[in-house]
Amino acid sequence: MAKTFAVVFLSAALTTLSPAAVIIDDFSTTTSSTAYCATPVGGSTSTGSLAGTNTFSGQRTLTSSVTALLGAGGGCNEVRVNTPNGNSVLTVNNDFGVFGRSTVQWSPIGAVDFSTETHLLLDIGIDGGIAPNDTTTFTFRFCATAACTDAYTRSWSITGQVAPAQTYSFDFAGFTIAGTPSWASIAYADLVIDSGNSSDMRIDNIYADTPVPEPATLLLTACALIGAGLLRRR
Repeated sequence: MAKTFAVVFLSAALTTLSPAAVIIDDFSTTTSSTAYCATPVGGSTSTGSLAGTNTFSGQRTLTSSVTALLGAGGGCNEVRVNTPNGNSVLTVNNDFGVFGRSTVQWSPIGAVDFSTETHLLLDIGIDGGIAPNDTTTFTFRFCATAACTDAYTRSWSITGQVAPAQTYSFDFAGFTIAGTPSWASIAYADLVIDSGNSSDMRIDNIYADTPVPEPATLLLTACALIGAGLLRRR
């Protein structure tokens, strides 16, 4: 019984973790929007794009661009930073009938060393009005150069609503590698959002982290190891 207690105690101590984070962006400044709007004629489709430079800021300055493929319903594809409920977030809003691509780019991302981090985390929520079967695909790239020939890439998809916001976590070890990038020398990054019909979302707090034991956890772990050693001697 005592041995079982020691093992359970040790397991509980080892699972008590707290994140040490490197913020990539928190979108803390409300700024102008980047949008493309058009009304197709006769039910046909039209394409177009509009790029904005250094329109958003927060933890880091970034650029944004949008491209919309518009269906018969017309509408807009828009990226902006706004402040719902007092919290600044990046919003990607598409009117009904819009399929499009939105990109935010950190170029350069700044002197950030990701070599000591293990996860990419993003807080993403979907606003109302999205159809249950609509899918939005996200692609995040960390690049060594502006040409992004040496890069770490991760893509994933969300179908239907995600409300309230959820934190999506991806291990850096699972990123696809192109060329010979190094986590210690990442200079550029971008997030590409291929949105489904009427996909309205909010993105907040993009960051990298590595779970590390708290001081109290280290003490508990040490006590557990000592207890296990005493039980072994007895």
